[in-house]
Amino acid sequence: MNKATLVIMAAGLGSRYGGLKQIDPVGPNGEIIIDYSIFDAVKAGFSKIVFIIKKENEDIFRRLIGNKVEKFVDVDYAFQSVEDIPGGNIFGREKPWGTGHAVMCAEKYIKTPFAVINSDDFYGRSAFEGLYKFLSEVKDGDKFNYAMMGFVLENTLTDNGTVARGVCELDSFGYLKNITERTKIKKFDDATKYGIHAGKLTKLVKDNIKMAQNYTFKDGLRGLESMAKKAAALKTDMSLVSGFADKVSTVEGAITTGAQLQVLGGSYALGSDPLSMLYESLNDMEGLFDRA
Repeated sequence: MNKATLVIMAAGLGSRYGGLKQIDPVGPNGEIIIDYSIFDAVKAGFSKIVFIIKKENEDIFRRLIGNKVEKFVDVDYAFQSVEDIPGGNIFGREKPWGTGHAVMCAEKYIKTPFAVINSDDFYGRSAFEGLYKFLSEVKDGDKFNYAMMGFVLENTLTDNGTVARGVCELDSFGYLKNITERTKIKKFDDATKYGIHAGKLTKLVKDNIKMAQNYTFKDGLRGLESMAKKAAALKTDMSLVSGFADKVSTVEGAITTGAQLQVLGGSYALGSDPLSMLYESLNDMEGLFDRA
């Protein structure tokens, strides 16, 4: 299997946080978030770590992180500087540039397929396993072959204030089509969670009210409203689901559609059970929307 490198972006000072949050302990024995990421990544198969940091933070990073990690995996340090761009810093920028610039600063240390993560986010073992599996199957000379690890939005929220998230939209083949940044997402009802404007939600429900007359929602109008919230968040046309419901509302149609989804394979096949589709088309439109 191919070797893989994990690139950890840790050059930000965390100005809103008030310090270097990358080295603040969060675990029962003083572990920091990077410790968890590196442990899970090495267990998943990654064989090298590249830290992207600021030169002035090198000593503290080596002392608190690098010296421990080097016992188990190869480590390099890349330094992100605003001057390190083609043509120089002609704009007089003082803060580090974005993610693309950070990875460019680490280019000379990356000799294998690689993944990029933030230093202050917790991803979990399964995320690194999925990334390593993808990277380990990349063939030599295989360019422009990218992947991204996605997470269910509600699993990434906090009980302590708001967050910003990128909501991903996929095309019909499961490839990434668009990312919409949504800010100030907070745990309340679904509308607030997904960052949907209340006026737009009301209009969406009103425009699709006939759907409640023609199809069965398990929770009545509440089910329609919930479906509208999800459709708005995902930028999905609700009428497409009604067309899908018409297709699978007969035994023959459900079996035919299920077989077609099985042929497509992957995530399509997971939602291809004909009896479930038939039931949902007749009794649970919101459930059918979730399936679609």
